[in-house]
Amino acid sequence: METVKVSANGIFRNAGQVCVAGSRLLVERSIHDEFVEALAAYVEGMKTGDPLDPATASGAVNSLAQLQQNLGFVDEARALGRDIRIGGQRVLEETGGYYMAPTIVTGVSPGDRLAREEVFGPVLAVIAKRCLARFWPSSPLTAKTRPFPSPIPPITASPRRSGPGIFPAPTG
Repeated sequence: METVKVSANGIFRNAGQVCVAGSRLLVERSIHDEFVEALAAYVEGMKTGDPLDPATASGAVNSLAQLQQNLGFVDEARALGRDIRIGGQRVLEETGGYYMAPTIVTGVSPGDRLAREEVFGPVLAVIAKRCLARFWPSSPLTAKTRPFPSPIPPITASPRRSGPGIFPAPTG
């Protein structure tokens, strides 16, 4: 599934440390479980390690302080009862680097800090939404000129702007 690969690489390829990292993922509730399962399986196959190694998919974060902040986001999500589907811990500590396992958090609500603030690390917040299709009309012209509907702004309301991506369902 191409959407799984793009979603995973969009957040984990640079350990989530780019301004347009895909750190929040809205998934149609009807496909949520199947999609998250496929996403977790794909992420399990991603190698965390030396970013100069071509086989590495996710490198270290830039400092111990950043790593601790990233882990704090995960701890807070866990305390709220969110599901840490994969990852959520420091890895490769013996290398002296600040590595964190690629992390997928499900059950995230739009009001959660994880959904509202940039983590700047390898943490993906998955937010299940009902009937996403009704928010994007089928007309490409309308979709380009119409502002995002009301259910979307809480996700993009961070003071740091992000770069959203939309994957429409395949047709034909």
